[in-house]
Amino acid sequence: MAIPLLATLAVPGAIPSAAQSYVDSLGLERQPFGNYFRPTWSSAYQAAGLPEQRFAGGERGLSSAIYNLYTSDDQASPPTAQRGFPLHRLRGDETWYFFDGDGPINVYLLDMFNGTINKVTVGRPMRPQYTVPGDVWAGALLANGTSWALTGAQTTPAFDPRDSQLVEGNASLLAHLYKTFPRPTHGLIARLTSFGKTAAHV
Repeated sequence: MAIPLLATLAVPGAIPSAAQSYVDSLGLERQPFGNYFRPTWSSAYQAAGLPEQRFAGGERGLSSAIYNLYTSDDQASPPTAQRGFPLHRLRGDETWYFFDGDGPINVYLLDMFNGTINKVTVGRPMRPQYTVPGDVWAGALLANGTSWALTGAQTTPAFDPRDSQLVEGNASLLAHLYKTFPRPTHGLIARLTSFGKTAAHV
C-alpha cells in the first residue's frame, strides 16, 4: 500500500546567515540529505573483544565525534525539505549535543517490539544532550518553527560504517515498519525514510 507524502514545502534559496557562518567557520560540508557535516575527533585508543554479533571484527576505536548542522537547503542534491537526519540504526551508543540554533531538534526513537515512537526534544534549555542507545532505530527532524540547529554527535564505540544501517532504500524493512506501526505514524515514518526525495515539513 502506497503511503502518500504531503505537499512539498517551498524553501528559500539560501540557508540562514547564522547557519552559514558556522558552515564557513567550522568547515562543514553539505551532504546529500541536506545536512552540513564534519568529523572532528576519533580516539587513538582501540576497544578489542567487542561482541562480533554486533561489531564485525570485534574491534573499534573507543569513541568518535562529529558536527552536524541541519537546515532547509534547496541547493542540496537532491533538494530536501526534511531538515534532519533519516531513520537509521547504529550498533553502538550515539549521544546528541545541541550547540546553537533558533530552536530545538526532535529525535524520534522507534520501538520495534511495541510499535510505538518516542519523541525526544534536544535543545536549550530543556535537554541539550541525549543518548540514543545502540541498536535503536532513530531519526531526527527540526521542530516546528526551527529553521536551523547546530548539533554534535559522539558515538561509542567510534563510528564504523559496518555498524550503520539506513531504512531508506530497504523496501522490505520499510514495509515491515508500516506493518508494525499504527497508521497515524505513517506520515512521520514517510518523512524519516524519504530523504532522497523532497517531503513536507510538518
